[in-house]
Amino acid sequence: MQQKKLEKRIIAFILSFFMIFSNLINVFGYEWDLEVPPIINSNDDIIINGSDNIIDDTVIINSTPNTDNNLKKNDNVNNNTINTNTETTEKNNTNTKPLKESFSNETGLTVKVPILPTVQPKTLKNGDQTLTLVGGDKGADASVSFKGDESGATNHALIDYITRENNDPNAVAYCISPFYVGAKENVTTTVKVDSNLTATDRQLLGIAVAGYPHNKYNVAGYNDLNEEDKYYATLIAMEHLIFQKTGEYKNKKGVKFNGDHWNTTRWFPTKSNDANAQKIINVAKEIYAKGMANPYDETKGIATINFTDNNKNDGTMKPIGDKYKLTITLTSDIPYSHALLQFDDPKIKEWATGDTKIQFYDGADEKGTRLNWDTHQIDGQQYEGIVIEKTSRKTDTITIVLDEKVAKEVIKDNEEYKVNYTTKFFGGSMQVGYKTRNTNPSLQDYVAITTGNTTARNIIKWTKEPHIETTTETTTATTTTRT
Repeated sequence: MQQKKLEKRIIAFILSFFMIFSNLINVFGYEWDLEVPPIINSNDDIIINGSDNIIDDTVIINSTPNTDNNLKKNDNVNNNTINTNTETTEKNNTNTKPLKESFSNETGLTVKVPILPTVQPKTLKNGDQTLTLVGGDKGADASVSFKGDESGATNHALIDYITRENNDPNAVAYCISPFYVGAKENVTTTVKVDSNLTATDRQLLGIAVAGYPHNKYNVAGYNDLNEEDKYYATLIAMEHLIFQKTGEYKNKKGVKFNGDHWNTTRWFPTKSNDANAQKIINVAKEIYAKGMANPYDETKGIATINFTDNNKNDGTMKPIGDKYKLTITLTSDIPYSHALLQFDDPKIKEWATGDTKIQFYDGADEKGTRLNWDTHQIDGQQYEGIVIEKTSRKTDTITIVLDEKVAKEVIKDNEEYKVNYTTKFFGGSMQVGYKTRNTNPSLQDYVAITTGNTTARNIIKWTKEPHIETTTETTTATTTTRT
Protein backbone atom coordinates (compact mmCIF):
# COMPACT_ATOMS: atom_id res chain seq x y z
CA MET A 1 0.00 0.00 0.00
CA GLN A 2 2.76 2.44 1.00
CA GLN A 3 4.64 1.55 -2.18
CA LYS A 4 1.59 2.45 -4.33
CA LYS A 5 1.22 5.79 -2.52
CA LEU A 6 4.88 6.51 -3.17
CA GLU A 7 4.48 5.68 -6.87
CA LYS A 8 1.47 8.03 -7.16
CA ARG A 9 3.44 10.85 -5.51
CA ILE A 10 6.35 10.34 -7.90
CA ILE A 11 4.03 10.40 -10.92
CA ALA A 12 2.26 13.52 -9.61
CA PHE A 13 5.62 15.21 -9.05
CA ILE A 14 6.79 14.40 -12.60
CA LEU A 15 3.53 15.69 -14.14
CA SER A 16 3.70 18.88 -12.07
CA PHE A 17 7.29 19.43 -13.15
CA PHE A 18 6.43 19.13 -16.87
CA MET A 19 3.41 21.45 -16.53
CA ILE A 20 5.49 24.11 -14.77
CA PHE A 21 8.32 23.72 -17.31
CA SER A 22 5.91 24.02 -20.27
CA ASN A 23 4.36 27.17 -18.85
CA LEU A 24 7.78 28.75 -18.28
CA ILE A 25 8.89 28.01 -21.84
CA ASN A 26 5.73 29.51 -23.36
CA VAL A 27 5.66 32.56 -21.08
CA PHE A 28 9.28 33.52 -21.69
CA GLY A 29 9.59 32.24 -25.24
CA TYR A 30 8.36 35.51 -26.74
CA GLU A 31 10.73 37.65 -24.69
CA TRP A 32 13.72 35.39 -25.40
CA ASP A 33 12.93 34.83 -29.08
CA LEU A 34 12.69 31.08 -28.52
CA GLU A 35 10.93 28.91 -31.07
CA VAL A 36 7.83 27.82 -29.17
CA PRO A 37 5.34 25.44 -30.83
CA PRO A 38 2.49 27.72 -31.91
CA ILE A 39 -0.72 27.62 -29.91
CA ILE A 40 -2.33 29.77 -32.59
CA ASN A 41 -2.18 28.40 -36.11
CA SER A 42 0.28 30.43 -38.21
CA ASN A 43 -2.31 30.74 -40.97
CA ASP A 44 -4.78 32.54 -38.74
CA ASP A 45 -5.00 36.31 -38.57
CA ILE A 46 -4.86 38.05 -35.20
CA ILE A 47 -7.26 40.96 -35.22
CA ILE A 48 -6.46 43.47 -32.50
CA ASN A 49 -8.86 45.77 -30.65
CA GLY A 50 -11.97 44.82 -32.54
CA SER A 51 -11.08 45.67 -36.13
CA ASP A 52 -14.05 45.05 -38.39
CA ASN A 53 -11.91 42.88 -40.73
CA ILE A 54 -13.13 39.70 -39.04
CA ILE A 55 -12.99 36.69 -41.31
CA ASP A 56 -13.20 32.91 -40.95
CA ASP A 57 -10.81 31.22 -38.48
CA THR A 58 -9.88 34.58 -36.97
CA VAL A 59 -8.48 34.63 -33.43
CA ILE A 60 -9.57 37.81 -31.65
CA ILE A 61 -7.44 39.12 -28.79
CA ASN A 62 -8.57 41.97 -26.54
CA SER A 63 -11.56 42.48 -28.79
CA THR A 64 -13.90 45.38 -28.16
CA PRO A 65 -17.40 44.70 -29.54
CA ASN A 66 -18.48 47.14 -32.20
CA THR A 67 -21.72 48.39 -30.68
CA ASP A 68 -22.11 51.23 -33.20
CA ASN A 69 -23.53 53.38 -30.39
CA ASN A 70 -22.72 56.47 -32.39
CA LEU A 71 -24.77 55.44 -35.41
CA LYS A 72 -27.72 57.66 -36.25
CA LYS A 73 -30.49 55.75 -37.94
CA ASN A 74 -32.84 57.58 -40.29
CA ASP A 75 -34.33 57.29 -43.77
CA ASN A 76 -31.64 59.32 -45.54
CA VAL A 77 -29.09 57.57 -47.73
CA ASN A 78 -25.72 56.96 -46.02
CA ASN A 79 -26.45 59.51 -43.24
CA ASN A 80 -24.75 57.42 -40.56
CA THR A 81 -21.34 56.86 -38.99
CA ILE A 82 -19.11 53.93 -38.23
CA ASN A 83 -17.91 53.76 -34.62
CA THR A 84 -14.18 53.74 -35.37
CA ASN A 85 -11.90 56.53 -34.13
CA THR A 86 -8.82 57.37 -36.20
CA GLU A 87 -7.38 59.47 -33.35
CA THR A 88 -7.22 56.30 -31.24
CA THR A 89 -5.21 54.64 -34.01
CA GLU A 90 -2.64 57.45 -34.04
CA LYS A 91 -2.38 57.37 -30.26
CA ASN A 92 -1.90 53.60 -30.15
CA ASN A 93 0.88 53.80 -32.73
CA THR A 94 3.11 55.61 -30.21
CA ASN A 95 2.47 53.21 -27.32
CA THR A 96 4.78 50.42 -26.20
CA LYS A 97 3.69 46.85 -26.79
CA PRO A 98 2.16 45.53 -23.52
CA LEU A 99 1.61 41.82 -23.06
CA LYS A 100 -1.86 40.34 -22.80
CA GLU A 101 -2.59 36.87 -21.45
CA SER A 102 -4.55 34.57 -23.74
CA PHE A 103 -5.88 31.09 -22.88
CA SER A 104 -5.86 28.31 -25.48
CA ASN A 105 -8.48 25.58 -25.32
CA GLU A 106 -6.30 23.44 -27.54
CA THR A 107 -3.37 23.09 -25.13
CA GLY A 108 -4.79 24.38 -21.85
CA LEU A 109 -1.88 26.82 -21.59
CA THR A 110 -1.87 30.55 -20.92
CA VAL A 111 0.63 32.55 -22.99
CA LYS A 112 1.53 36.21 -23.37
CA VAL A 113 1.36 37.88 -26.77
CA PRO A 114 2.10 41.51 -27.71
CA ILE A 115 -0.94 43.77 -28.13
CA LEU A 116 -0.21 45.68 -31.33
CA PRO A 117 -1.55 49.11 -32.31
CA THR A 118 -4.89 49.21 -34.12
CA VAL A 119 -4.16 49.30 -37.84
CA GLN A 120 -6.12 49.01 -41.07
CA PRO A 121 -4.29 46.37 -43.14
CA LYS A 122 -3.91 46.62 -46.91
CA THR A 123 -4.44 42.88 -47.36
CA LEU A 124 -6.50 40.22 -45.67
CA LYS A 125 -5.06 36.78 -44.96
CA ASN A 126 -6.17 35.43 -48.35
CA GLY A 127 -4.28 38.18 -50.17
CA ASP A 128 -7.27 40.32 -51.10
CA GLN A 129 -6.55 44.04 -51.27
CA THR A 130 -8.35 46.34 -48.87
CA LEU A 131 -8.94 50.10 -48.89
CA THR A 132 -9.47 52.38 -45.93
CA LEU A 133 -12.21 54.91 -46.75
CA VAL A 134 -12.64 58.11 -44.78
CA GLY A 135 -15.80 60.23 -44.75
CA GLY A 136 -15.29 63.93 -45.45
CA ASP A 137 -17.35 67.08 -45.22
CA LYS A 138 -21.02 67.16 -46.00
CA GLY A 139 -21.69 67.22 -49.73
CA ALA A 140 -24.45 68.96 -51.65
CA ASP A 141 -26.77 69.44 -48.65
CA ALA A 142 -29.62 67.16 -49.78
CA SER A 143 -30.64 69.48 -52.61
CA VAL A 144 -31.93 66.59 -54.76
CA SER A 145 -34.75 64.15 -53.99
CA PHE A 146 -35.88 60.97 -55.71
CA LYS A 147 -38.81 58.58 -55.80
CA GLY A 148 -38.85 55.01 -57.02
CA ASP A 149 -41.39 53.08 -59.07
CA GLU A 150 -42.19 50.45 -56.42
CA SER A 151 -45.66 50.21 -54.89
CA GLY A 152 -46.26 52.82 -52.20
CA ALA A 153 -43.07 54.72 -53.13
CA THR A 154 -42.22 57.78 -51.07
CA ASN A 155 -39.85 60.69 -51.62
CA HIS A 156 -36.27 60.43 -50.36
CA ALA A 157 -33.67 63.19 -49.98
CA LEU A 158 -30.24 62.18 -51.33
CA ILE A 159 -27.64 63.13 -48.71
CA ASP A 160 -24.01 62.21 -49.01
CA TYR A 161 -20.49 62.99 -47.80
CA ILE A 162 -17.44 63.14 -50.04
CA THR A 163 -15.61 59.93 -49.11
CA ARG A 164 -11.88 59.67 -49.76
CA GLU A 165 -9.56 56.69 -49.92
CA ASN A 166 -7.00 56.83 -47.10
CA ASN A 167 -7.41 60.64 -46.86
CA ASP A 168 -6.05 61.08 -50.41
CA PRO A 169 -7.56 64.35 -51.72
CA ASN A 170 -7.49 62.97 -55.29
CA ALA A 171 -9.18 59.65 -54.48
CA VAL A 172 -12.93 59.33 -54.01
CA ALA A 173 -15.42 56.60 -53.16
CA TYR A 174 -19.13 56.39 -53.96
CA CYS A 175 -21.80 54.57 -51.95
CA ILE A 176 -23.46 51.76 -53.90
CA SER A 177 -25.68 50.29 -51.15
CA PRO A 178 -28.74 52.56 -50.83
CA PHE A 179 -29.87 53.22 -47.25
CA TYR A 180 -26.95 51.36 -45.64
CA VAL A 181 -24.62 52.90 -43.06
CA GLY A 182 -21.57 54.58 -44.59
CA ALA A 183 -18.46 56.53 -43.56
CA LYS A 184 -18.80 60.25 -42.87
CA GLU A 185 -17.15 63.13 -41.04
CA ASN A 186 -13.61 61.77 -40.66
CA VAL A 187 -14.75 58.28 -39.64
CA THR A 188 -13.22 55.28 -41.41
CA THR A 189 -14.52 52.05 -42.85
CA THR A 190 -12.57 49.19 -44.46
CA VAL A 191 -13.61 47.61 -47.75
CA LYS A 192 -12.25 44.68 -49.74
CA VAL A 193 -11.60 45.03 -53.48
CA ASP A 194 -13.87 42.80 -55.57
CA SER A 195 -11.78 41.54 -58.49
CA ASN A 196 -14.68 39.80 -60.24
CA LEU A 197 -16.48 42.62 -62.02
CA THR A 198 -19.84 42.09 -63.69
CA ALA A 199 -21.03 43.94 -66.79
CA THR A 200 -23.06 46.24 -64.52
CA ASP A 201 -20.02 46.87 -62.29
CA ARG A 202 -18.10 48.04 -65.35
CA GLN A 203 -20.94 50.37 -66.31
CA LEU A 204 -21.03 51.71 -62.75
CA LEU A 205 -17.28 52.36 -62.83
CA GLY A 206 -17.67 53.89 -66.29
CA ILE A 207 -20.11 56.40 -64.77
CA ALA A 208 -17.63 57.18 -61.98
CA VAL A 209 -14.87 57.80 -64.55
CA ALA A 210 -17.17 60.01 -66.61
CA GLY A 211 -17.92 62.16 -63.56
CA TYR A 212 -15.90 63.48 -60.65
CA PRO A 213 -12.92 63.80 -60.43
CA HIS A 214 -11.83 63.12 -64.05
CA ASN A 215 -14.77 64.31 -66.23
CA LYS A 216 -13.13 62.15 -68.89
CA TYR A 217 -15.63 62.92 -71.64
CA ASN A 218 -16.09 66.67 -71.01
CA VAL A 219 -19.71 66.54 -69.86
CA ALA A 220 -21.67 69.69 -70.68
CA GLY A 221 -22.32 71.86 -67.62
CA TYR A 222 -19.89 69.91 -65.42
CA ASN A 223 -17.40 72.77 -65.04
CA ASP A 224 -20.19 75.11 -63.92
CA LEU A 225 -20.56 73.11 -60.69
CA ASN A 226 -18.45 73.33 -57.53
CA GLU A 227 -16.53 70.31 -56.26
CA GLU A 228 -19.27 69.09 -53.92
CA ASP A 229 -21.90 69.32 -56.66
CA LYS A 230 -19.70 67.49 -59.18
CA TYR A 231 -19.37 64.62 -56.72
CA TYR A 232 -23.11 64.78 -56.00
CA ALA A 233 -24.03 64.69 -59.69
CA THR A 234 -21.81 61.63 -60.19
CA LEU A 235 -23.45 59.91 -57.21
CA ILE A 236 -26.92 60.59 -58.66
CA ALA A 237 -25.88 59.08 -62.00
CA MET A 238 -24.58 55.96 -60.25
CA GLU A 239 -27.69 55.64 -58.05
CA HIS A 240 -29.80 55.85 -61.22
CA LEU A 241 -28.18 52.63 -62.46
CA ILE A 242 -28.21 50.95 -59.03
CA PHE A 243 -31.99 51.48 -58.67
CA GLN A 244 -32.42 49.53 -61.91
CA LYS A 245 -30.32 46.65 -60.54
CA THR A 246 -31.90 45.96 -57.17
CA GLY A 247 -30.88 42.30 -57.38
CA GLU A 248 -27.19 43.10 -57.84
CA TYR A 249 -26.57 45.69 -55.12
CA LYS A 250 -27.67 45.90 -51.50
CA ASN A 251 -30.77 48.10 -51.20
CA LYS A 252 -32.35 48.26 -47.76
CA LYS A 253 -35.61 49.89 -48.86
CA GLY A 254 -35.94 48.06 -52.17
CA VAL A 255 -36.25 51.32 -54.12
CA LYS A 256 -36.28 50.52 -57.84
CA PHE A 257 -36.54 52.22 -61.23
CA ASN A 258 -38.27 50.45 -64.09
CA GLY A 259 -36.02 51.36 -67.02
CA ASP A 260 -33.24 53.89 -67.47
CA HIS A 261 -35.33 56.86 -68.56
CA TRP A 262 -35.07 60.13 -66.64
CA ASN A 263 -38.09 62.17 -65.55
CA THR A 264 -39.16 64.68 -62.92
CA THR A 265 -41.05 62.10 -60.90
CA ARG A 266 -37.78 60.30 -60.21
CA TRP A 267 -35.23 63.10 -59.75
CA PHE A 268 -36.28 66.58 -58.70
CA PRO A 269 -35.10 69.47 -56.49
CA THR A 270 -35.85 68.94 -52.81
CA LYS A 271 -37.00 72.56 -52.70
CA SER A 272 -39.19 73.69 -55.59
CA ASN A 273 -37.62 75.98 -58.20
CA ASP A 274 -34.07 75.23 -56.95
CA ALA A 275 -32.15 76.12 -60.12
CA ASN A 276 -28.81 74.76 -58.89
CA ALA A 277 -30.35 71.43 -57.90
CA GLN A 278 -31.88 71.12 -61.37
CA LYS A 279 -28.47 71.91 -62.89
CA ILE A 280 -26.95 69.06 -60.84
CA ILE A 281 -29.62 66.66 -62.10
CA ASN A 282 -29.00 67.71 -65.72
CA VAL A 283 -25.25 67.08 -65.37
CA ALA A 284 -25.95 63.74 -63.68
CA LYS A 285 -28.02 62.72 -66.68
CA GLU A 286 -25.12 63.44 -69.04
CA ILE A 287 -22.58 61.69 -66.80
CA TYR A 288 -24.85 58.64 -66.79
CA ALA A 289 -25.11 58.58 -70.61
CA LYS A 290 -21.34 58.91 -71.11
CA GLY A 291 -20.53 56.28 -68.50
CA MET A 292 -23.02 53.75 -69.86
CA ALA A 293 -21.56 54.21 -73.35
CA ASN A 294 -17.99 53.73 -72.05
CA PRO A 295 -17.87 50.91 -69.49
CA TYR A 296 -14.68 50.60 -67.47
CA ASP A 297 -11.93 48.22 -68.63
CA GLU A 298 -10.03 47.00 -65.57
CA THR A 299 -7.18 45.62 -67.73
CA LYS A 300 -6.26 49.16 -68.81
CA GLY A 301 -7.21 51.62 -66.08
CA ILE A 302 -8.68 55.10 -66.42
CA ALA A 303 -6.18 56.88 -68.70
CA THR A 304 -6.34 56.65 -72.50
CA ILE A 305 -2.94 55.91 -74.07
CA ASN A 306 -1.95 56.55 -77.70
CA PHE A 307 1.14 55.31 -79.53
CA THR A 308 2.69 56.91 -82.60
CA ASP A 309 6.07 56.34 -84.24
CA ASN A 310 8.31 57.89 -86.87
CA ASN A 311 7.85 55.12 -89.42
CA LYS A 312 4.54 53.46 -90.27
CA ASN A 313 2.73 53.94 -86.94
CA ASP A 314 2.53 50.17 -86.64
CA GLY A 315 5.74 49.54 -84.68
CA THR A 316 7.90 48.68 -87.70
CA MET A 317 11.61 49.44 -87.15
CA LYS A 318 13.56 51.01 -90.02
CA PRO A 319 16.95 49.61 -91.18
CA ILE A 320 19.26 52.63 -91.21
CA GLY A 321 23.00 52.14 -91.69
CA ASP A 322 24.03 49.17 -89.54
CA LYS A 323 21.07 49.53 -87.15
CA TYR A 324 17.34 49.10 -87.02
CA LYS A 325 15.72 52.14 -85.41
CA LEU A 326 12.32 53.36 -84.26
CA THR A 327 11.18 56.38 -82.27
CA ILE A 328 7.93 55.91 -80.34
CA THR A 329 5.83 58.65 -78.78
CA LEU A 330 3.57 57.72 -75.87
CA THR A 331 0.70 60.05 -75.00
CA SER A 332 -1.71 59.92 -72.05
CA ASP A 333 -4.75 62.08 -71.31
CA ILE A 334 -3.86 61.91 -67.58
CA PRO A 335 -0.46 63.01 -66.18
CA TYR A 336 2.00 60.34 -64.94
CA SER A 337 5.53 60.30 -63.49
CA HIS A 338 6.84 56.82 -64.40
CA ALA A 339 6.60 54.90 -67.67
CA LEU A 340 7.67 51.23 -67.62
CA LEU A 341 8.26 49.11 -70.75
CA GLN A 342 8.15 45.32 -70.42
CA PHE A 343 8.55 42.90 -73.35
CA ASP A 344 6.93 39.49 -73.76
CA ASP A 345 9.96 37.86 -75.42
CA PRO A 346 12.90 37.18 -73.00
CA LYS A 347 15.29 37.76 -75.92
CA ILE A 348 14.76 41.51 -75.49
CA LYS A 349 16.11 41.34 -71.93
CA GLU A 350 19.05 39.25 -73.16
CA TRP A 351 19.88 41.77 -75.88
CA ALA A 352 19.40 44.76 -73.54
CA THR A 353 21.91 43.51 -70.96
CA GLY A 354 25.52 42.46 -71.28
CA ASP A 355 26.92 43.78 -74.57
CA THR A 356 23.54 45.43 -75.29
CA LYS A 357 22.47 44.47 -78.79
CA ILE A 358 19.36 46.62 -78.27
CA GLN A 359 19.43 50.07 -76.72
CA PHE A 360 16.79 52.50 -75.46
CA TYR A 361 17.05 56.29 -75.30
CA ASP A 362 14.91 58.97 -73.72
CA GLY A 363 14.26 61.26 -76.66
CA ALA A 364 13.85 61.40 -80.42
CA ASP A 365 17.35 60.06 -81.22
CA GLU A 366 20.47 58.47 -79.75
CA LYS A 367 21.53 61.76 -78.20
CA GLY A 368 18.98 61.30 -75.43
CA THR A 369 19.66 59.78 -72.03
CA ARG A 370 20.44 56.05 -72.24
CA LEU A 371 17.78 53.94 -70.48
CA ASN A 372 19.10 50.74 -68.91
CA TRP A 373 17.27 47.46 -68.47
CA ASP A 374 17.09 46.92 -64.72
CA THR A 375 14.88 46.13 -61.73
CA HIS A 376 13.16 49.31 -60.61
CA GLN A 377 11.19 50.09 -57.48
CA ILE A 378 7.93 51.91 -58.20
CA ASP A 379 5.25 52.52 -55.58
CA GLY A 380 6.95 50.10 -53.22
CA GLN A 381 7.05 47.21 -55.73
CA GLN A 382 9.80 45.78 -57.91
CA TYR A 383 9.42 45.89 -61.70
CA GLU A 384 11.88 44.71 -64.34
CA GLY A 385 12.24 46.50 -67.64
CA ILE A 386 12.93 49.97 -69.04
CA VAL A 387 11.77 52.96 -66.97
CA ILE A 388 11.53 56.69 -67.64
CA GLU A 389 11.12 58.66 -64.43
CA LYS A 390 10.42 62.41 -64.50
CA THR A 391 8.10 64.99 -63.07
CA SER A 392 4.40 64.66 -63.85
CA ARG A 393 3.76 64.82 -67.60
CA LYS A 394 1.48 63.51 -70.36
CA THR A 395 3.93 62.35 -73.04
CA ASP A 396 7.29 60.63 -73.62
CA THR A 397 9.42 59.88 -76.65
CA ILE A 398 11.60 56.75 -76.68
CA THR A 399 14.09 55.73 -79.36
CA ILE A 400 14.90 52.03 -79.82
CA VAL A 401 18.13 51.04 -81.60
CA LEU A 402 18.79 47.40 -82.54
CA ASP A 403 22.01 45.86 -83.91
CA GLU A 404 21.48 44.93 -87.58
CA LYS A 405 23.25 41.57 -87.28
CA VAL A 406 20.98 40.47 -84.45
CA ALA A 407 17.89 41.74 -86.26
CA LYS A 408 18.70 39.79 -89.43
CA GLU A 409 19.64 36.64 -87.52
CA VAL A 410 16.17 36.55 -85.95
CA ILE A 411 14.37 36.88 -89.30
CA LYS A 412 16.63 34.73 -91.46
CA ASP A 413 14.01 31.96 -91.61
CA ASN A 414 10.97 34.21 -91.38
CA GLU A 415 9.65 37.26 -93.15
CA GLU A 416 9.03 39.16 -89.92
CA TYR A 417 9.84 39.24 -86.22
CA LYS A 418 7.27 40.76 -83.88
CA VAL A 419 7.30 41.21 -80.11
CA ASN A 420 4.53 42.55 -77.89
CA TYR A 421 5.33 45.01 -75.13
CA THR A 422 3.35 46.47 -72.27
CA THR A 423 3.71 50.03 -71.06
CA LYS A 424 2.60 50.80 -67.51
CA PHE A 425 2.07 54.37 -66.35
CA PHE A 426 2.40 55.23 -62.65
CA GLY A 427 2.26 58.30 -60.45
CA GLY A 428 1.08 61.77 -61.41
CA SER A 429 -2.72 61.61 -61.50
CA MET A 430 -2.82 57.97 -62.59
CA GLN A 431 -5.79 56.19 -61.04
CA VAL A 432 -7.86 53.03 -61.32
CA GLY A 433 -11.43 52.07 -60.46
CA TYR A 434 -12.48 49.45 -57.91
CA LYS A 435 -15.78 47.91 -56.94
CA THR A 436 -15.55 46.96 -53.25
CA ARG A 437 -17.45 45.13 -50.53
CA ASN A 438 -17.42 46.22 -46.90
CA THR A 439 -15.65 43.81 -44.57
CA ASN A 440 -18.73 44.24 -42.38
CA PRO A 441 -21.70 43.04 -44.50
CA SER A 442 -24.14 45.23 -42.56
CA LEU A 443 -22.33 48.38 -43.76
CA GLN A 444 -22.05 50.26 -47.05
CA ASP A 445 -20.27 48.92 -50.15
CA TYR A 446 -18.42 51.37 -52.41
CA VAL A 447 -17.02 52.10 -55.84
CA ALA A 448 -13.62 53.79 -55.52
CA ILE A 449 -11.48 55.86 -57.87
CA THR A 450 -7.99 55.76 -56.39
CA THR A 451 -4.25 55.63 -57.09
CA GLY A 452 -3.18 52.94 -59.53
CA ASN A 453 -1.50 52.37 -62.87
CA THR A 454 -2.72 52.34 -66.44
CA THR A 455 -1.59 49.61 -68.82
CA ALA A 456 -1.39 49.75 -72.63
CA ARG A 457 -0.02 47.20 -75.10
CA ASN A 458 1.69 47.62 -78.44
CA ILE A 459 4.25 45.89 -80.69
CA ILE A 460 7.61 46.45 -82.33
CA LYS A 461 8.62 44.45 -85.39
CA TRP A 462 11.04 44.33 -88.30
CA THR A 463 10.96 42.63 -91.70
CA LYS A 464 13.27 41.73 -94.55
CA GLU A 465 13.24 45.18 -96.07
CA PRO A 466 15.87 46.50 -98.48
CA HIS A 467 18.93 47.94 -96.74
CA ILE A 468 18.72 51.74 -96.41
CA GLU A 469 21.98 53.61 -96.84
CA THR A 470 22.36 56.99 -95.19
CA THR A 471 22.80 59.66 -97.92
CA THR A 472 23.06 63.40 -98.07
CA GLU A 473 20.83 65.15 -100.58
CA THR A 474 21.40 68.62 -102.01
CA THR A 475 18.40 70.60 -103.19
CA THR A 476 18.71 73.63 -105.45
CA ALA A 477 15.97 76.16 -105.15
CA THR A 478 14.93 78.15 -108.22
CA THR A 479 13.20 81.48 -107.91
CA THR A 480 11.11 82.82 -110.79
CA THR A 481 10.37 86.51 -110.99
CA ARG A 482 7.32 87.65 -112.87
CA THR A 483 7.13 91.02 -114.55
